[in-house]
Amino acid sequence: MKEYIFRARKNLFIYLLICFVGASFTAGVAFLYKNLTNYALDKYFHLLIKIAIFCHTISYFGSIF
Repeated sequence: MKEYIFRARKNLFIYLLICFVGASFTAGVAFLYKNLTNYALDKYFHLLIKIAIFCHTISYFGSIF
C-alpha cells in the first residue's frame, strides 16, 4: 500500500488540490447566498440585485469545474 501511494503521490496531490478548490467554491457560494438572503429580508433591493448577479455568475463558473 505504501508503495502504491508513493508511486501515485503526484495524482494524490492533484486530487487533494481539486478537492480543496471544490470545497472553497462551495463555501464561497454558501456565503454569498447567505448575504443574498439577508439583503432580500432587509429590503436592500439594489444590493440584492448585485449579489444575485454575482452569485449566478459564480455558480455558473463553479459548475464548469
